[in-house]
Amino acid sequence: MKGEDLLLRRAQESLKAAKIMINEGLPNIAASRTFYAMFYLAEALLLQRDLTFSSHAAVIAAFGKEFARSSELDPKFHRYLIASQDARQIGDYGLIKFERRQ
Repeated sequence: MKGEDLLLRRAQESLKAAKIMINEGLPNIAASRTFYAMFYLAEALLLQRDLTFSSHAAVIAAFGKEFARSSELDPKFHRYLIASQDARQIGDYGLIKFERRQ
């Protein structure tokens, strides 16, 4: 299996887990899984260009440089990735609990 395919499968699994966590009333864990779904997609796109990185920050920065700044993808996706990392940090380490929107 190619690396991109593995990353896409991980993204799908993370998204599925996030949906389950939301439905189970576990929004902090859902925030983490949502970030990883987006992160794995960013990694897959970068890997298609033979770009790999060893940190979250490096992947996010490279995604912005390669896809957002060039407008190859709408820059909003880079902003979403950054926001989801912030949400994951709060969900995993912060004292703020996410509330489910109605």
